[in-house]
Amino acid sequence: MSEEKKQEEPSEELQAQPTSEAAESKAAESKEGGNPHTPNMAPPPVDFKLFIEGFVGQALVALGKIPHPISGKTSVELPWARYFIDILGMLEDKTAGNLDKETASLLESRLTMLRMTYVDMQK
Repeated sequence: MSEEKKQEEPSEELQAQPTSEAAESKAAESKEGGNPHTPNMAPPPVDFKLFIEGFVGQALVALGKIPHPISGKTSVELPWARYFIDILGMLEDKTAGNLDKETASLLESRLTMLRMTYVDMQK
């Protein structure tokens, strides 16, 4: 068989069907509302504060301050923490003068807290 045909065929791993245990677990999860992407759940409202808090949460996970939402484990990933902090800094720069006082204050305070935490962890 040629190399091209070998690459086109899906691997056995990709063809494997989910086990009945995994299917049962998924069904139970959706019945209990544990899956955040169930069709009967409405997404949260679009809100800039929630957008900011999403990046803050990602930075805190990368700083090892809160557990990863899926694995439940904490680990320090300083390059990723810096990435999320830099995104928030970019948002602060690009939205300067365009946010209400409450939102601007939230962004500034969260960014200050994250930057101080990041610097402390580098010591």
